[in-house]
Amino acid sequence: MDQRRNNATRTNLTEEDIEFIIANTDFERDQILEWHEEFRKKCPNNRLNKANFIKFYKSLIPGDSPAENNFCEHVFSAFDTDNNGYIDFSEFLIAFWIRAKGSLKEKLNWLFDIYDIDKSNYITPWELSRMLKLVLSMKNINDDPYSVAKQIFDDIDRSKDGRLTRHEFIAGCTKYEKYRNLFAPF
Repeated sequence: MDQRRNNATRTNLTEEDIEFIIANTDFERDQILEWHEEFRKKCPNNRLNKANFIKFYKSLIPGDSPAENNFCEHVFSAFDTDNNGYIDFSEFLIAFWIRAKGSLKEKLNWLFDIYDIDKSNYITPWELSRMLKLVLSMKNINDDPYSVAKQIFDDIDRSKDGRLTRHEFIAGCTKYEKYRNLFAPF
């Protein structure tokens, strides 16, 4: 773990934090400071817990599906890159930037982290089916998630080993727009 994240209770944005965010996004210093000010208004201790994150993230998702909470929990896990149970400002802003302005590869890399539920660096048919069940519900699509997952594996599991590597996932989603659109629920 880098020293920048070592102090969990720190509320000030350091120069190192700003440089880290600049290096990983296209935000300018002034924009980062404005975002930080807004983040601090919502999270005075500079931490966003899971419950508050879910409430916030659900407000970004159109519609009102019971699957949203579960999906948002997986998104929370992808945002919480150091797995400490909350999202600090840097994690929030970098993930938000990737989701909003990142390249296709960056967005697919982030989606992989959402679908890789057990953080094993590959997606199993069970993980894909579980996530598809949520996404299909959120999109009001009545397809069987297990059948959809099987078709996706048939199409993009190049090694045919029954699991998707990050590379296979990104390559498959790059090739098949229908899967790319399906995996992102909004």
